Amino acid sequence: MIIVHNHPGGSLEPGEADLHVTSLMIKTAAMMGIAVDDHLIITQSSWFSFARAGIIEQMIEELANK
Repeated sequence: MIIVHNHPGGSLEPGEADLHVTSLMIKTAAMMGIAVDDHLIITQSSWFSFARAGIIEQMIEELANK
């Protein structure tokens, strides 16, 4: 699964809500046997990948260690 949403204000920085929703989606998807491969933030001029930033892998590791 790839999660995608936009930031109309132009900021590519993931906010606390973005991080929280991503963590919840990873946990929920795992219960159904689905992997979250990435979460993308799209702006008018660019994009940000949680996977490329290492956030997805870090969240998966944190959930596995709980």
